[in-house]
Amino acid sequence: MTGKWSVKPPPLDDPGWIPIKATLEARALEIGSERAAFELNHTLASGMLRSMCVNLSTGERERLESPFWREHKVDVIRAFGSVWAVDLFWKSEERVEGFDFYVWQPDLDRLFGGVQIEAPPSEPLRAIDRAKSVLHGLYPTKAQAPASLKQIASKVADECRDRNWPPPSKDTVQRALVELGYRPPRKGK
Repeated sequence: MTGKWSVKPPPLDDPGWIPIKATLEARALEIGSERAAFELNHTLASGMLRSMCVNLSTGERERLESPFWREHKVDVIRAFGSVWAVDLFWKSEERVEGFDFYVWQPDLDRLFGGVQIEAPPSEPLRAIDRAKSVLHGLYPTKAQAPASLKQIASKVADECRDRNWPPPSKDTVQRALVELGYRPPRKGK
């Protein structure tokens, strides 16, 4: 068998995939944020750390190979844990929006001796994070979301109440829709 791993690639829906931002936060506590970003970018670009992304608009998952990480980097200066496309020829960088990025936990354990990733809190602290969490569950793709902001905000509020979370405002739901890459609906009539 050829390649870096002796087993077939992990399924993209496996719970062993953890958010890059959470990985970076954990490593930053151990060795500092700039060093953690350098280390993460190096292991991703070299292919030692497997990664994938989720398109927030469609819910589609895609495995990312090392060439992707030679043209992209994880940043800690401008927006902690954000991913940027890098064009060395034009000496420009552009933030990658509309995707969540993940790394494979068993690779992290093998490379860094078991990075301790804290479990996410049961209730997201910020209203926009609660809205995003609920929106992902209600409407995995933007095509599934109703056209009416009023209707979406009402469903999000109901779902938050079902989870015993304080519901976000209509404006917060609007901002969450924009940040998730969903086409911002017109304000309810």
